[in-house]
Amino acid sequence: MKIATYNIAAGQYCHQDLGLLSKMIDEQEIDVLGVQEVDNKTGRSQQVNQIEALKSKETTFSAFHKAIDFDGGAYGLGCLVNMPTLDVTFELLESNGFEQRIYQKISIKIGERTASFYNTHLSFEDAKTRKDQMAYLKRLLDEDEAEFKIVTGDFNIEDRSEFELFLEDYQIANGHNGVWHDTFPGEDCVTHQLDNIILSKNLHINEVGMVKNNYSDHCMLWVDVSD
Repeated sequence: MKIATYNIAAGQYCHQDLGLLSKMIDEQEIDVLGVQEVDNKTGRSQQVNQIEALKSKETTFSAFHKAIDFDGGAYGLGCLVNMPTLDVTFELLESNGFEQRIYQKISIKIGERTASFYNTHLSFEDAKTRKDQMAYLKRLLDEDEAEFKIVTGDFNIEDRSEFELFLEDYQIANGHNGVWHDTFPGEDCVTHQLDNIILSKNLHINEVGMVKNNYSDHCMLWVDVSD
């Protein structure tokens, strides 16, 4: 199973040519994709439902959830899944007056077993707010009864040590075996490893990679796993 996370910056870097992104996603043969910074019918994105525009013929399920109203439409998170899906929910995260953050949760069937797939985009404005959001996500994972657990996201970390919260009970793709991928290559950040995929330890990481291009200010991070 190939899982990926991708902050598409609302298509601004590819000049709203979402066909470029859709083609890349299709070529990478992604089974489960968490997408951040997604527009839904905003003025700046030409009234397009971006998550629908990213779908390929292989996509069996897609969902958009709003974090905030923006430019006549909505801005938030999306997911694309090429596997049997049971249900989807979302929840607001405590954001302490900063830009509202949320997470999505999608229940996926892997054979006869169930995986909980979470997708999120955490606060950059305040370290304590982000720390509390990460602690809440950790608690959700700990309490989740699904056999497999997956979190994709732009975590907006300022230091890689922020992921240490998860390392006793879970594993991370970005940083696996000490290899870090600069998924946010821009100069206006403290660290360049903002994006990650958190996995339950009963999933075996076969390979981790990153797709470099100029379609967004982030690069897609992916991980190939087996049980």
